[in-house]
Amino acid sequence: MKKRLIKYGISILSGLLIALSLPPFKLWFLAFIGFALFSAQLYQANKKLRFELGFLCAFVQFLISLNWVTGFSIPGYFVLTIVYSFAWGATSLVVSSSTFLKHAVSFIPAFTLIDYLKTHFPFGGLPIGSFSIGEVSSPFVSALTVGGETLLSLITVTVGVILHGLLSRHRNEKNTASTTIVIAIIIGSLDILGTYSTSGASIGSISVAIPQGGGTRGLRAVINGNEEQVFNNAVNATLEIPKSKKLDLILWPEDVVGLDTNLKNSIDNSVISNLAKTYHATLIAGVTEPSGNNSFFNLAVAYSSNGKITGSYLKVHRVPFGEYVPMRSFFAHFGNVNLVPKNAVAGTKPGLLVTAAGKLGVMISYECFYGNRALASIDAGATVLIVPTNTASYKSIQVPLEEVYASRIRAIETGRDLAQAAPTGYSAVITRDGTIKTMSNLGNMQVVYGTLNLYKGKTIYDNVGPLPTVFICIFLLLLVLLFNLKSLHLEKTKEIA
Repeated sequence: MKKRLIKYGISILSGLLIALSLPPFKLWFLAFIGFALFSAQLYQANKKLRFELGFLCAFVQFLISLNWVTGFSIPGYFVLTIVYSFAWGATSLVVSSSTFLKHAVSFIPAFTLIDYLKTHFPFGGLPIGSFSIGEVSSPFVSALTVGGETLLSLITVTVGVILHGLLSRHRNEKNTASTTIVIAIIIGSLDILGTYSTSGASIGSISVAIPQGGGTRGLRAVINGNEEQVFNNAVNATLEIPKSKKLDLILWPEDVVGLDTNLKNSIDNSVISNLAKTYHATLIAGVTEPSGNNSFFNLAVAYSSNGKITGSYLKVHRVPFGEYVPMRSFFAHFGNVNLVPKNAVAGTKPGLLVTAAGKLGVMISYECFYGNRALASIDAGATVLIVPTNTASYKSIQVPLEEVYASRIRAIETGRDLAQAAPTGYSAVITRDGTIKTMSNLGNMQVVYGTLNLYKGKTIYDNVGPLPTVFICIFLLLLVLLFNLKSLHLEKTKEIA
């Protein structure tokens, strides 16, 4: 019983360390230690204990990393935490315990895949709080250009297993040392390969200004929204830009233009048009406008330097329970779905705005957490990425900062510079190696300036995406399952003989 309690305690500590590796704590190296401790607890544990250890590790991890959900729904916060904890518990059952080799070859892909599945399912997944996000600051970040965020997840878990193999009391067992060395060589090679996978030399550059209107944080648009004030803040911040400043692009945040009519018929359209003409620059405005009585469009609209609308992008990946309610009639039995009275219409096209400033790859807000949205832009010809977002409804810095980290991941994966605009922060300019060149403060009215290099080539990840890593993980799990079934068959054969 004492040993079991110690294992419980260490698993809880593991979950805490993994959570602290994420923003806003940013202690990325703790994820390696967390997975090393967690791996050590699962090794040679029985099935029931493995489930319990996995549940406890995840429960603590998600209690912290999903804390932002309490600002919207406390019951939802606990439901999500429990569901993801059960998922980690079930994943722990897949991990083989007979030898260190089988343990490593099952533990690594199993927890890589559970993070991938969390990011994609159900209802498009929930990437916020995924352990890979904090690792954009780790030494293994170059691997993003090879296999994207999924490969970075795999490497994070693998480094934990390597530490387990090097430091545990099992390190002298047969195959433990050789398994650890081989895995370390593979991971090192992938990271080195990533340093040589770039999108080539710059084909030009553009100057960008990001006006941040500022204001009170933690206000939900449906309940506390003041569209006129938000719009005026954006206009006033833009007017802080000196008229003499030469700009190619002015980037406004998501939905700072909140309308109850069509954009072209609004007064706001004239104001934005005049600003674009005043600064002789392309201006991208985040616009929401009605679509019938029960839905709305979430758009990024491009204005040319002569004040004309030249194109728009309709957000594809909507926020479940934020911009639409899936299975509305069903979930109405469990909560107030009127907090999201209208569903956003989902777009179908890649995020690309062809402007005088360049071919802009657009990800609106939540979309920056999804690698496939950036890949769609790159495939369409984007030479730079932009992220108009709105994180004003979050009181704490947890989600706004995590979104900046997600944007850093997208920049590195695709080999593109990136600009992010938010109404109350964080607005930022990020280079293709993930460096934050400049970033605003939360809540303040200010203008962020920067230079974005344009790139035309593709990284390895741009060409192959995340699926090779996913398929390798599935193959490894099936391989371990096959060996286990073979061993079981041989044991039964011996018993019969």
